[in-house]
Amino acid sequence: MLGHPARRQSRQTYGPVRASAGRVRLVTRRSRAARLLAPVAAAASALALTGCAAFSPQTTSVPYVPSDGGQYVADNGVGVYNALLLTSGLGAPGSLSARIVNNSAEDVTVRMVTAPTQDSTDEAPTQLAAEVQVPARQSVQIGPESEVQVPVELVTQRGGQVLQVAVDPGDGQVGDLDVFVIGGVLDEYADLVPGGETAGP
Repeated sequence: MLGHPARRQSRQTYGPVRASAGRVRLVTRRSRAARLLAPVAAAASALALTGCAAFSPQTTSVPYVPSDGGQYVADNGVGVYNALLLTSGLGAPGSLSARIVNNSAEDVTVRMVTAPTQDSTDEAPTQLAAEVQVPARQSVQIGPESEVQVPVELVTQRGGQVLQVAVDPGDGQVGDLDVFVIGGVLDEYADLVPGGETAGP
């Protein structure tokens, strides 16, 4: 009587046998799959990091004013740049420093006057008023050493504070300009301060 046929024993399938330094190591399908999936996982991680960078704000693309003073640009192509009020200190006279650029095709008269502000140490804010003629496609520099000067009799803001000025760029559309008060403590403006440099507020 014939016995039962021998049962086949299940065997796990292995990959090729690799020898290294006299030792024999079997490479299973599982370890091979893990190695194949590793580059995919790395690529997915890199893609995720790239996505975070894509949705994060890029600092170099944010507009900013590369100067110490304030600026105002009107729709008609007229702009006031690097507006500063130079003074030797609180209660002293001052002088406006700024550049007005007219990119339009027509001559304009730019008017500037002090706007109501609470950033003052006195009940009456610093009084500033000026009318500047700017030819088409040209610019005019305002300052103590320029042909066009805008003196201020009394400055009631301390150095570092802001004087708010209303600007009419010549088309009747009034805008706001922040003029930064420089209290005579910066070396680059010491020669431009009315009355000379005076350390203080």
